[in-house]
Amino acid sequence: MMEKKNYIVFMLLSCFLLSTAVVNAESLNVLNGSNADAGLDYWVTAGNTVIEEVDGDPCFVIRNGGYFAQEIVLSDNAAGQFAVLTGLVSSKRTNTNGTITGMPYIYGYMMEAENQNNGATGPIHTFLQVVDNRDNVTSDSDWLPIWGIFPVPEDTGRIMVFLKQAKQRGIAFNDSESRFDDLGVYLFSSAEEARAFVDDYYYQ
Repeated sequence: MMEKKNYIVFMLLSCFLLSTAVVNAESLNVLNGSNADAGLDYWVTAGNTVIEEVDGDPCFVIRNGGYFAQEIVLSDNAAGQFAVLTGLVSSKRTNTNGTITGMPYIYGYMMEAENQNNGATGPIHTFLQVVDNRDNVTSDSDWLPIWGIFPVPEDTGRIMVFLKQAKQRGIAFNDSESRFDDLGVYLFSSAEEARAFVDDYYYQ
């Protein structure tokens, strides 16, 4: 697995090439503050969370079960499209025995728009979870790309996104770090376009 700085250069080039490879797609990132350069703007936090530099580059860092969260308000035409959740993740902890404690993952859910009568958030339609490929984590300098493709149900007006840290019963966090950066939520009109985006973005 390549280190993060080299991977970012690769991803930027892939995104440029993608602009001509994927058409009729709403490929703008709708997640605000998608990298840690903007600090905690746009994010709600709980527990042990911080922005820290790793190899000179700021990233979102979680310890001991904290989390970052953001609510995304979708456009009226989002229903029927496909949401792609992406990010780079890294862990100070390398578990070689299948243990999940300390492993970073992106979690979320899609829900109806805010109820105009009382301001309350509408019901949840579907839950989202994007987990890193733990078998590929061989050192704490590895940054892994993670992604998931999810259909957007009818009447969906918002997506909640959480950056979280897995916990296995009986195995403590021990202050180990879960790191996140270069996050994204993208909308596409078809599953094929969403998959093409993932393939071009990560696997060229």
